[in-house]
Amino acid sequence: MIIYSDDGYPPFSYSVKGKAAGIYPDIVREVANAMPEFEVTIKPIPWRRGLMLLENGQGFALLPPYSFPKKRPYIAPYSQPILAEAVVVYCHQQVSEKLSKPLDWPSSFEGLRIGINSGYGLGGKAFWKMVQDGKIKIREAKDTKANLLMLEARRNDCYLHVDLSVKWVMKQIIVQGELNNASWLVAAMEVDSQQGYLGYTAIAENYPYKQAFIERFNQVLLKQQQNGVVEKIVGTYLN
Repeated sequence: MIIYSDDGYPPFSYSVKGKAAGIYPDIVREVANAMPEFEVTIKPIPWRRGLMLLENGQGFALLPPYSFPKKRPYIAPYSQPILAEAVVVYCHQQVSEKLSKPLDWPSSFEGLRIGINSGYGLGGKAFWKMVQDGKIKIREAKDTKANLLMLEARRNDCYLHVDLSVKWVMKQIIVQGELNNASWLVAAMEVDSQQGYLGYTAIAENYPYKQAFIERFNQVLLKQQQNGVVEKIVGTYLN
């Protein structure tokens, strides 16, 4: 069976020479190794494409959606929670200096343009209500790197994303020489925390093994979380 994974969300889930890499694929591989009765392949794919495959039943499972049952009714069920991710709004230093303190999310960011990753629904109901009302503008980019480069160039004022992903990608950008430093990048505030899951298509008829896989996956994942296997995998990406 094929499990699709986001190809543009480092260090959590990305693609290296066409192979799924990152924290979530590594965790799922460890779980799958303890489930020899299922033959699992993890295939990286653009995030919106993965969501579409689940929506029309052409994909069995996708890594690592957050739980948005009303927004994405075509994903059901979700696995045992895999990881908790802190969601932070980063701003360009020139913007951050002008924000009135103490900060309140999202009202303190009214009138600003905030970058987000395409297909992500972060920020909460109040944030999206302000977007709908035209009080905050959003601009989507394909991945974290693109958003950070846009922020540095002041094409956006702030960037809403998962903290570890921003830090990891920013480090890679500097190592690769695309930017000299991150002194302009300010973590304004943590706005939310989300759990990442393995999400399954709600269309079950093409996958007679679905329920058996779900139950076994959750059982093995929970055991590996308790045994410190998941924590060890995450630790390899923090150094």
